[in-house]
Amino acid sequence: MTAMDDECEVIAPDGTPAGLLEAFWSYDRALLGNDTRTLDELFMPGPHTLRGDGLGLLVGHQAIAAFRSARARIATRRVAQLHVQVIADDAALLMARTRDGDATGLQTAKGESTTISTSAITLASRSATSRSISKTRWTERKLSQLLAE
Repeated sequence: MTAMDDECEVIAPDGTPAGLLEAFWSYDRALLGNDTRTLDELFMPGPHTLRGDGLGLLVGHQAIAAFRSARARIATRRVAQLHVQVIADDAALLMARTRDGDATGLQTAKGESTTISTSAITLASRSATSRSISKTRWTERKLSQLLAE
């Protein structure tokens, strides 16, 4: 199944479990609004929940909550495309392509059903948004470095 959700293409070959997309968009709004209370509610409690990025890996809900409460920079990117893979009756993997102007990034989450109507994040990872590489600028810079040697 492929659908559009408010300017975001959602690709879910096996469909989406009830409540999963609502939980994902709640998570995304909480990230963009730095809503630490909602983020704390959405992340699975306990010592085995994971959150990682290019700077490191946080293990456990308490460490993730501490990181979120100290975060000063609020994301400005938007989700451009969302892939959903159902991996078990009560779990799904979500991978989102993000955009912030010309920059792109990747956000990954594993959601698990904790009740019939709610999902909790047990794993989250994101790549830093990166700007497109200018081959011309890189080539000019590399050439000037080579000429200087």
